[in-house]
Amino acid sequence: MLIPWGHTISYSPDAAHPYLVNGVHLISAHQSQPIIYNVAHSDEHPLAANPWREDIAISGWDQVITGSMINFPGLRYLTEYIVIWFQRREWHDADARRLGGILLSEIMPILATPLPHPDLPAMLEEVIEYIQAHLPERFTIADLSQLAGCSATTLTRQFRHYLHQSPLEWIIHTRLRQAANLIVTTHLPIGIIGRQVGFDDPYYFSKLYKQVYGESPKHYRNRMAITMHI
Repeated sequence: MLIPWGHTISYSPDAAHPYLVNGVHLISAHQSQPIIYNVAHSDEHPLAANPWREDIAISGWDQVITGSMINFPGLRYLTEYIVIWFQRREWHDADARRLGGILLSEIMPILATPLPHPDLPAMLEEVIEYIQAHLPERFTIADLSQLAGCSATTLTRQFRHYLHQSPLEWIIHTRLRQAANLIVTTHLPIGIIGRQVGFDDPYYFSKLYKQVYGESPKHYRNRMAITMHI
C-alpha cells in the first residue's frame, strides 16, 4: 500500500493467522536538523507540531494505492532494504536523506500509472491501455467508444462507475499525473513535458496543473528538488 499523509488505515488480522506489518515512512520536508527516527501517529504525539518536520503534498497522490509489487521490483527491494537498514540502528542522517530521495523517485512512476480496479471490465481496461499508450494524442469520446464497441453514454457510465470520473476528467488527471512524474524525474522544460502528455499550450498546461494541484509545475519541480536533497 502507498498511503499519502492525512489518511487513516485500520489493520484487522485474523485471530488464527496474525501477521507482521513493516512500513516505511517518508517525511516530506525535514529541515536541516538532526533526524528523529520516529513518526507522529496522532495529534497528541510530541512530533505532531514539530516546526522543522512537515508533510508536503505530492502532486497526483491523493488516495491510497494498493496492489502487488511484482511489477515494481525496484520499490520492493528498496523498501526491504530500508527496513533492514533501520533495524540495524546504525543510522546516519545523510544515508536516510538519500534513501528518502531514492524512495520518492521509485514512487513517482507508480503514481503516474495507477493500478487498475480489480473488477475493471475488459472493455474499459482496453480503453485505458489505449489512452495511456497514446497519451499525447487527441481523441474524442466517440473515438474511445468506437474502440470499446459501445455507445458514448455507456462508456461514460462505465468510467463514472469504476473510476469515479468522466472519460475527459480521467484523461486530464492521467496526463497531469504523468506530467508530475516527468517534472520530478527529468530535466525537460515544462513546456515540452506538457506537450509530451497532451497539452500543446504551455500556459493552459500550467494553469490547469495549478488549478488541480495548487501550485505551478515550476514551483512543484523546485519544491520537490529541495525535498529530495534536504
